Amino acid sequence: MPTVRKHEHGGWDAHYYDGAGQLCHLHTNEPHTLPGRRNTMQEARRLEQLATQSLDPRPTFVQIAQRWMTLTSPRWKPSHLETTKHLLEHQVYPVWGSKLVDEIDPIEMSRWLQSLIEAGASPSRVGTIYMAASTPLRWALAQKIIDRDPCAGVHPPRVHREPITPPDGQVLRDFIASIEDPRWAAVVTLAAVTGMRRGEICALQWGDIHEDSIMGARNLSGTSSQVVSPKTARGTRRIAVHSRLLSVLDVWEDVQKERMAAAGFVPRPSTFVFTIDPAGTRPMPSNAVTVWWCRHRPDQSIRFHDLRHYNASVMLA
Repeated sequence: MPTVRKHEHGGWDAHYYDGAGQLCHLHTNEPHTLPGRRNTMQEARRLEQLATQSLDPRPTFVQIAQRWMTLTSPRWKPSHLETTKHLLEHQVYPVWGSKLVDEIDPIEMSRWLQSLIEAGASPSRVGTIYMAASTPLRWALAQKIIDRDPCAGVHPPRVHREPITPPDGQVLRDFIASIEDPRWAAVVTLAAVTGMRRGEICALQWGDIHEDSIMGARNLSGTSSQVVSPKTARGTRRIAVHSRLLSVLDVWEDVQKERMAAAGFVPRPSTFVFTIDPAGTRPMPSNAVTVWWCRHRPDQSIRFHDLRHYNASVMLA
């Protein structure tokens, strides 16, 4: 019988056992209401039933992958689940889906990776596809569903990564000073001064901002704009901030209050700092940040994520 309890930062946590007696975890973003608890319990029961169903003595790759996703995906971000499903359905299943797992040969797997390279896929893309194919197989090995690793000795192509060069501080300061829209000035300043990711910035609420710190407790999932909890406990953190950052946020807060008042709304602690509706209940999508940045950034070689690297280099210095 699954157990359900409230999550301190929103949603519900549920625990249930799979067929091997191992404890499984499920997190939902249902509201803290009786229907929200009931929906979470129903989903946990559904997953528990799927987890206890027996597999064929000689399962196919599809059967292994579906069982793996059923038991592990409740802990994933929605964007990660969507990406994994797409990779499996379009890249992996057409080649390995109907094949019996005990017949998958590591040499054959290596040749498949080489064929992807020859077809024009980048080493990074091939590595991502290989991860989607190998993870369910190694999960099955760890669960003792299979007794041999079909990926033993298989190595995806090495990815060459350029060294990280943080943006110049003076360039950033001049750029921020030139931004006329107080909303975007606040977004860029937050990223450079706190090192917050774009999804964390978009999920920020006014109740998270205090006199000397900012509490990062939420994130946006991919392009769906769904507010989710951080992937790990370290993702929930209190960030000390300088008074200059707070002054930039104060300017934007005054502008937002005027706009909300004109539309007949009153700001609340749960109001999103960067929103797309007059009531402040819908966060600005994280991809909107990327679109704006690509159009206005001071240098075409600087990514928005490089502001996080700039913050790290300042902290280290």
